[in-house]
Amino acid sequence: MAKLYLIGNAHLDPVWLWRWQEGFSEILATYRSALDRMKEFPDFKFTSACAVYYQWIEKVDPKMFEEIKERVKEGRWNIAGGWFLQPDCNVPSGESFARHGLISQRYFKEKFGVTAKTGYNVDSFGHNATLPQILKKSGMNSYVFMRPSLEEQGRTEDVFLWESADGSRVPAYRIPWFYNFDLSRMDKF
Repeated sequence: MAKLYLIGNAHLDPVWLWRWQEGFSEILATYRSALDRMKEFPDFKFTSACAVYYQWIEKVDPKMFEEIKERVKEGRWNIAGGWFLQPDCNVPSGESFARHGLISQRYFKEKFGVTAKTGYNVDSFGHNATLPQILKKSGMNSYVFMRPSLEEQGRTEDVFLWESADGSRVPAYRIPWFYNFDLSRMDKF
């Protein structure tokens, strides 16, 4: 029998159909919940992206920020993404992506002693063909995304090696199920 590992994760859009203050409140509540689960369950691990979330917490709740730093040191809190905020990956220029990576990776290294190793952008509706090159040059060696889904684009594999025109390659993983997946459906797999 195969083992299934579940890792706590938070994909939050702090300005999607709500005011940023509400979005920030959701970030604080989600991160507090993750830290509480870590106290409750010693094996619980969590991952989240977006440097701006951590900057907000650093300014507003320094105690929580210190807790997150401790969990990062323990290897139980994983910083993914390497970008300031999960960007639209269709329209921005390569320079925009490069700046996202430069600013965010520096911040993560300065504050947590680590950089993101996995690009994480689950809610972009498309992905620029140069992303493997930009990811590699930003210190990220893999990429996780959710869109486009199989129904939105005919690509059938969820795991593949993505190559830019310059030859840069990263393993890419498309999350095969959308939000709130019912785990009881796993029986058929």
